Amino acid sequence: MKKLTSIIALVGASVGLHAQSITPDVVASAGTHFSNGTTQLSWTIGEPVIATHDNGTNILTQGFHQTLLTVTGIRETEAVLEGVSVYPNPVDYLLNIKFDAKSDDVSAILFDAAGRMVSSEQINSGTSQHQLDLGGFANGTYLLRLMTEEGLQASFNIQKVQQ
Repeated sequence: MKKLTSIIALVGASVGLHAQSITPDVVASAGTHFSNGTTQLSWTIGEPVIATHDNGTNILTQGFHQTLLTVTGIRETEAVLEGVSVYPNPVDYLLNIKFDAKSDDVSAILFDAAGRMVSSEQINSGTSQHQLDLGGFANGTYLLRLMTEEGLQASFNIQKVQQ
């Protein structure tokens, strides 16, 4: 009797449970789906295909990207800060930032190859040239991002070398 009561209680409890649902969406930087009635082509950047099986009637593609998905692309738009030159590159000690025209206030942020911010300086408006001291930094590749309060940006890959 206890066994039957336990089974009924278990079945009754499982009726009230709800499982997760999966919607056919992919969020990726790029991708699309094409079809002409007889052939389909679907792709998504960064979504690997593990294996494809075909029995003549059906095709099964195992992986993250499946057909009939809604592909959502994410594109970052960037307003460009123009008229800026950065030299010398590669740099040993002092990196020059030259503005062709008088600039607004500009934030100069330097990131290492791992994406960590290693330096941040404010360049005041009206400055035509500014120097960043990179003498104390290790040799390697850095990303210099210049940004104004209005959202204008410029990015430069900087190679730090010791001569």
